[in-house]
Amino acid sequence: MKVVLDTNVVVSALLYEGPTRRLVDLWKTGRIGPVATQTMLDEYARVLQYPKFGHAPEQVAGILQDGLLPWLGRVEEWKGRLSHPSRDPDDEVFLRAALGSRALNLISGDPHLLELQGHYPFRILTPRAFLAEWERSR
Repeated sequence: MKVVLDTNVVVSALLYEGPTRRLVDLWKTGRIGPVATQTMLDEYARVLQYPKFGHAPEQVAGILQDGLLPWLGRVEEWKGRLSHPSRDPDDEVFLRAALGSRALNLISGDPHLLELQGHYPFRILTPRAFLAEWERSR
């Protein structure tokens, strides 16, 4: 199952213990397949280098290599006009990745993305909602 993960979800899953960490287990066991564009990968690396996380660039490269990149599918950004753009233009990269990859889910806690649920051919769910549905379906 292809999924698009927004930056905050990736950071939370890779750096913190908690419910979102369960996503790492799902992608490492092949039960979900995260996909990302190059723009998204650059954003993941940039945010992981924020001073509040205390990771040098080489540490960030290791975090991504050990925790995400081997399981990540690379996709091209969908180039068409978005039928329902996000109120935050920075979020559109995730919509375009989901459209370009034909992902089933975009996992995000961002209210600008969550309010678009139902307007696209993929679901937009919080990590908790996605994981709750995952557990119910197993």
